[in-house]
Amino acid sequence: AVFLVTAGYIVPQVARIFGKIVPMRGLPVASVNLLKELQAEGNMVPFFDWGEYIIYHLGPRVKVATDGRRETAYPLNVYRDNVAFTDGVYQWDAILERYPSNMVLIPKGLACYSLMKLKPGWTLVYEDENSSLFIRNGSPLIAQIQERLKTGKPIDATETGFP
Repeated sequence: AVFLVTAGYIVPQVARIFGKIVPMRGLPVASVNLLKELQAEGNMVPFFDWGEYIIYHLGPRVKVATDGRRETAYPLNVYRDNVAFTDGVYQWDAILERYPSNMVLIPKGLACYSLMKLKPGWTLVYEDENSSLFIRNGSPLIAQIQERLKTGKPIDATETGFP
């Protein structure tokens, strides 16, 4: 993986280094492009490492529960709830219940992926090799995504840049 040290942080998989685009392996490109195409709105609990990427492509219509600015933008309890969610430990779903969220975007390999598949009130609407998108039941976004997927038209998985 490519790392860039900026302002004291290590940022993996940077899209542009010295003006050249670097492949964005592991990012939820297709899921984000699907939500962008549908002009989705709401509050999302993302995989922590994807927060800024989601903000860049879907903000301000989609707001994230956490991102890499955790020390400057979020209270410690929100960060702890996110870690518990990701790791699937005690009160793993507190972040879903304490804060208004209608979307979850996570990689398949996390403990919370299996737990989300079993969580009542949530539907897995899309997944690919990089990401899994869950929507809270009752959201009109479920039907919008299902209708879009029925068309058979491929979802754009082209990364358009991330500064």
